[in-house]
Amino acid sequence: MKVKRKNSAKLTTGPVLGTLLSLALPMMVGIVGMVAFNLVDTFFVGRLGTLQLAAMSFTFPVVLVVSSIARGLGVGVFFGTGPGYRCR
Repeated sequence: MKVKRKNSAKLTTGPVLGTLLSLALPMMVGIVGMVAFNLVDTFFVGRLGTLQLAAMSFTFPVVLVVSSIARGLGVGVFFGTGPGYRCR
């Protein structure tokens, strides 16, 4: 049984640049926000001392790997069970 949706995304029709910008712009704003937060955080931790700044820099790759795995699993679960999922 197919479910008909009224508000489905039309990514294959319409202008490519407008669609690309409408999808990419919110992500770019979010990334700029995260970079700004990290810069301010690094500035204030750097004022505490070099040892504290080194500790923060040392843990960054670990945090990046853990968050990347979590994000990847989240996307995988969404596409595996989210909208449009069909049981085979």
